Amino acid sequence: AKAGSDECLNVWRQNNEAGGHWLPEFLEIELKDDGNVIVSEEVDSIDGHERAWKSWCSSGNRSGEKIVKARYQLVSVVSFIRSTCQAGNDTVENDEVNRHGGHYVLHCKVPHQYEQRARSHQVDEAQRCVSDDQSTNITLTSDVPQSIFSERCEDIESMSKPMDKWHLFNGFVVNETNVEDARAFHVAFKEPCLVQYQAIPCNNSSEDVPGYIQKDPSLSVVAGECEKELDYFSRFNITNSSLAPRQILQIHPPSVFPSKGDLVAIDTEFVSVQPEKSTITASGTKKTLTEGRSALARVSVIDCRSGKIIIDDYVLPQEPVVDYLTRFSGIKPEDLSKNRSNLITTRMAYMKLRVLVDIGCIFVGHGLEKDFRVMNMHVPPRQIVDTVNIFHQPNRRMISLRFLANYLLGCDMQQETHCSVEDARMAYEIYLSALEMRKQGQGVFDKLLNEIYDFGRKSDWKIGMA
Repeated sequence: AKAGSDECLNVWRQNNEAGGHWLPEFLEIELKDDGNVIVSEEVDSIDGHERAWKSWCSSGNRSGEKIVKARYQLVSVVSFIRSTCQAGNDTVENDEVNRHGGHYVLHCKVPHQYEQRARSHQVDEAQRCVSDDQSTNITLTSDVPQSIFSERCEDIESMSKPMDKWHLFNGFVVNETNVEDARAFHVAFKEPCLVQYQAIPCNNSSEDVPGYIQKDPSLSVVAGECEKELDYFSRFNITNSSLAPRQILQIHPPSVFPSKGDLVAIDTEFVSVQPEKSTITASGTKKTLTEGRSALARVSVIDCRSGKIIIDDYVLPQEPVVDYLTRFSGIKPEDLSKNRSNLITTRMAYMKLRVLVDIGCIFVGHGLEKDFRVMNMHVPPRQIVDTVNIFHQPNRRMISLRFLANYLLGCDMQQETHCSVEDARMAYEIYLSALEMRKQGQGVFDKLLNEIYDFGRKSDWKIGMA
């Protein structure tokens, strides 16, 4: 059987009475001096209690002397999951939707160093929260007792030593799994696409193995410290599509680029790539059949120190757009045309924002929790200043950015269309207003917030000068 051949894989499935795996976890390749090659794989024994090695030789003669021997271990598998698949031996060749409809998933063995690094970062973050003065909390929304952070440090330090674990990456969903799931191709809806093996020492020894590199476990842990001294944009080759390579470095050299603790105002716009499908049940309630999905279409970031725009790019979604949501996003079809100079890929947009997160910039915006969730990006809570949470009372509605700008600043924004640059600036101005009120005392700010809710209730949350 071979990947990409439905016929060969189907033959294996029909004859797999022992319930074995099509894909081996371990492989050994041995090269003889007479030119023969012996390939061995570790297979499950019949009784299921022990594993044995089964080998194949390029010829019947195995008497030659060994020149080199290497062992490889399965580390990742990319599979195609069919959306629909007919049972039995029926084919789907006449149904193009069934034959080609589906999506890709990744099974990956994640080294334990990643979990160790994540734990280390959590401990550092918790210890920093313990030592911080809560009265100078920049997010204006944190009310978590410092004892909670101390307990979190103790919990992390008491955890057992991390181990390599298999994970399944299925769209935005990541679940812990096992190697058996990665190797399982006995089901008709799952097809292998790409398989990766990594060289490992033979017989648990440190003998030289072609392609094997002994990794220093400490490298991953200290990588974050080394990154502080690196030029992020040259390291990741991040540029604006309208600029020549590295030209952005001349415009935003590291010396003037935002650093750790600096505020950056951000706003994003999205388009729909999958509409929500729902139905009304007999009881009159709405039942969602298919969740709607959105994709990033524009991102704007402003350096709050200077007011200059450091990122303003349109983003080309990886899937066809079904609704541009122009009324709410301001995005038009021509904005995502490939002829546009500042159109970048989703990956490049993610990398640009990832740089700001890793540097330690603090993001100021309105509704950032939802925006980052749609982008599938984690940003530490200490690096988020969300005005939708600052101006919110428990068990009451969230207040729109436009309403806050109208009431607090006396300006009517978004009159014709949305602009992410304008929204980012306005969110920062509203945050500054909150800071001024907080300086006068918590009572003054609470009184203002009550007045905003009272005015919104009386005006039915319609826009009008207060």
